[in-house]
Formats: sequence, C-alpha cells, structure tokens
Amino acid sequence: MRAQGVDPWIEIDGGASGANAKDIKEAGCNAIVAGSAVFNAPDYAEAVKAIKEALRALLFGSVKLSEKWRRRQTLSPLVPAEAVLRGLDARDAALVVLAEHTLSSAAVGECSVWALRAGQLLASCGAGKVGSHLRSFTLCLRPGDLVALAPKSTASLEEAALVLRCELMRPQDAWSPLQTEAEGPHPSWAKTIFNEYGTH
Repeated sequence: MRAQGVDPWIEIDGGASGANAKDIKEAGCNAIVAGSAVFNAPDYAEAVKAIKEALRALLFGSVKLSEKWRRRQTLSPLVPAEAVLRGLDARDAALVVLAEHTLSSAAVGECSVWALRAGQLLASCGAGKVGSHLRSFTLCLRPGDLVALAPKSTASLEEAALVLRCELMRPQDAWSPLQTEAEGPHPSWAKTIFNEYGTH
C-alpha cells in the first residue's frame, strides 16, 4: 500500500492494556484506545500508568536505556548520546542530549533523529533496518533549530514522536545567583563546574 502512496492509519480499539500495549505498538499500530483495561481496573490511575510506561519504553528503546541515560547524566551532562546507546541490546532506539549548546544524537534500528534549520535538513541519523548499526551526529544548535525523533524509517516530520525547538532563554527563566560576586561561589561548586566544563 505504501508503494501506491497510501499509508493507512491503524487504530486498535479495545483490548489494549499495560501488558500488551508495547507489543501492539511494535506490530505497527498508530493509536491505542484503552477502554476496558481502564474502566475495569480497580485503580484507573494505575491502569493508565501501566500503559504509559509500556509505551514510554518504546521511545527510549527499552527501560534499560532510560536508566543508563539517567546514570550517565548524573555523572556528567557532557556524555554523548552515542556513548549511552553503545553496548545496549536495543533493536530500535533514538536519543538526543543537549549540553553547552551542543546537540549529541544517536539512533539504532528504524528510529531516526533529524536536525533542521530554516526548513533545511542539517543532519540526520538512523532510519535503517531493525537491529541495524548505531548512527550518530553532533551539532551546535542555534535558536530556531528543530530536532525531531521519529520511531520508524518511513516517518515524516508530521509523524515524529517528538519535535523540539531551540529557543533563547527568557529573562524570567534565568536563575539569580545565590551569592554576590564579592562573596564568590562556594569552593565545592567551583570545583564541580571546573571538572565538568573545563575552563568555565
């Protein structure tokens, strides 16, 4: 059907639950309607949470990837996305990390990452076959740039799972320093910043 320019939208209406939501999505379904799984559950919130967690695992490739990313970010925000994805047994996954205005992107399998500036494609990675090798790119972002994460190689920008726009920080979003310049930063804070960011 896709060869004829038709890409059907498939919706699973009923029967979806936290136990099978991931399998249904991996089978190619575009939308899941979870009626009975929620209404028949003793706790609506827990039923919805279970479905969300099952689908969230697809976005990160696996729960294991999410946990590894959090550990790496705790150690340093400068760890590239490729280092997080490498060595993981993930068939399909995409990850972007932003630090010091630098976007680090990596994708494996059918997932892909696109970076666009003024409507033009700057860089991309992924969009291979299921289980294909890791691809990555690094890019210095500018205000107005778009970054899109797509769950499959055939996805267009409209079908991307997540689209992010780089924006300038607003004055109200900036934090005021806890100490004046005369007092200077706390020694432990200065040491941490030096270790993470070098000469900053």
